[in-house]
Amino acid sequence: MGLNLYDIVALENQMERIAQENEGEIPEEMLKELVEAQTKSLDTVERMCKYIRNLELGIENCKAEESRIKAMRDKADNRIKSIKKYMTDYVDKAGKISAGTFTLSIRKSESVELQDGFICDENKSLYRTRLERFPDKTLVKDLLKKGRSVTGAELVQKKNLQIK
Repeated sequence: MGLNLYDIVALENQMERIAQENEGEIPEEMLKELVEAQTKSLDTVERMCKYIRNLELGIENCKAEESRIKAMRDKADNRIKSIKKYMTDYVDKAGKISAGTFTLSIRKSESVELQDGFICDENKSLYRTRLERFPDKTLVKDLLKKGRSVTGAELVQKKNLQIK
């Protein structure tokens, strides 16, 4: 008999009803069925825990690979910046250059570089304010716990499985 975890709960409930109807007596065959089902369910639970552990390890491996790839990308970005700086200095001195299918030249531009800790207290108009609205979930939770109604929000009880 291939019972899943949900079927076992239903079987337990059914046995409880039978026991109540028969002064606590449960047929031997039904008791045997429950024991077998629970044993199989424990095997299923163990396999599921192993599968979760395997997925968690896979996630950790993915994170490590993402870090390794990011480091490679950052290294390549830095190498490009270094090469471009060298080539910019060279082309700036030599003028427009043709190299195979490439043409190199210098285009002038302007930008502002702010040093770390840039503060200009004497002229507040040099600053723009960037406003960002987002819900304060802690405040919303506190209001809901106090019985207040907050449109579009509800307090949800969750069950979090812990596997150690």
